[in-house]
Amino acid sequence: MPSIMTTAFYLLPGARLPQGCAREVLASLTDADRTRLTALGTGREPPGIQRLSEPLHEYSPHRAWLWKVLTHRTGAPVIAPYAWMAEHGPRLDQEFWSIDFWTKDPSGRLARFEFADDALPRAACAAAPVLAESGMRLMISGKSFYTATREGLDYSARPFEDLCGMEETHIAHLPHLADGADKERVNELLHRIEGALREALPAETQDIQGLWLSGGGRSAPVFPPSTFRSVLTNDRTALAWAEDAGIPKAYLGTLGKKTKWPEAPEGDRILVIDDLYDAWMRHDWNAWIKRMPGLLDKLEHWVGQEKPARLTENVIVAFGHGTSATLVPEKRGALGFLKRKNVVSPENWLLDSEPKASGMNGEDAA
Repeated sequence: MPSIMTTAFYLLPGARLPQGCAREVLASLTDADRTRLTALGTGREPPGIQRLSEPLHEYSPHRAWLWKVLTHRTGAPVIAPYAWMAEHGPRLDQEFWSIDFWTKDPSGRLARFEFADDALPRAACAAAPVLAESGMRLMISGKSFYTATREGLDYSARPFEDLCGMEETHIAHLPHLADGADKERVNELLHRIEGALREALPAETQDIQGLWLSGGGRSAPVFPPSTFRSVLTNDRTALAWAEDAGIPKAYLGTLGKKTKWPEAPEGDRILVIDDLYDAWMRHDWNAWIKRMPGLLDKLEHWVGQEKPARLTENVIVAFGHGTSATLVPEKRGALGFLKRKNVVSPENWLLDSEPKASGMNGEDAA
């Protein structure tokens, strides 16, 4: 028997639906899926609702949650240096930023542009001198572009990952894309890099519609180390946070390669199931509905693996637009068996607190 209470935290990005469409979407679920969702809310306390993210990170509150609990640090998650380290780059005592090139996919949504292998060296040769003039150094890992600077920038921006998949009209209505005293300096720098690239690679850059700088900050080992014993997620940056927080690599992994909990020491664990996130980001509620059975299958699988991993309870954290709803086990006293279990309906934890959002067809609801 486990000697202490140990908890599995299941994080569900994109699970909370905008108010404008939530009831319609939930009503469109199959009876079987609604029954399974109701079962998840049975024996739970009323959901704890929190606003987790500052405006620039409102589309990835699960990352804000992971950043805070793993690193014990407040503020916006630092992404770029950990993405660099996740791609096997060395730790450097400099401020790191991601440079992304954006284009549009066939549906008109923002997408990442990548240079072909034979164009990468010429692209690097064009961009590096422009960055050097501003006291920065170009760093490349695979097809990912980064820049490092010792002085740092007074600048923050929405993570590029949070913008990918959005329609340009939606992005244009976001209240903030970037902030900071160095905002104009950054815009001018990106404009000069784009100009240098177009001059050096006129054919290869035809599809590029702009550049984006985001994710900036410095990496630093976490002390005291995290008390979590294991993290499973498909987010390589979050795994790099966990490793920096002192969790051995043997106890970290992605869901695609793991079918049971790692044989880690007794203690709390985190598992992120992101099946709904892409559909949620695109406001594709039909896809969200279709992916719900797969998410529930995964949840049931991992809950079934809790006992061998010496986990005694679980907590479900559903995320929406800068918010989270946390379902913890119901507190039941010595005579609790005489009471009916509390039931939290899906509407009580999957309906987000957005005042205005998209309807089933992706258009703004009044």
